[in-house]
Amino acid sequence: MKEYKAIACQLHDHIEHFATLRKLVDIHYLDDFGKRQFIKSVIKDWINIGNGEFVVLKEKEIKIRFDYIISIDNVDFQSFDTCAI
Repeated sequence: MKEYKAIACQLHDHIEHFATLRKLVDIHYLDDFGKRQFIKSVIKDWINIGNGEFVVLKEKEIKIRFDYIISIDNVDFQSFDTCAI
């Protein structure tokens, strides 16, 4: 797994928004091998593990690292700069 790259600060707001709504969302992301994946799921929570932040999905407790997310419901995560905090 490559080193974690912090996502843009405003994307945390989007993740919190989707998690609070508990609605089904379209998530495009990269798996650990860099292959593009898609899942339709509910964002249950977000957590910190080691040096990374992860979205926790309802199905099978799937976890997706923040910096591997491509988009959630047409919010393009790749178009934002990283967080400079």
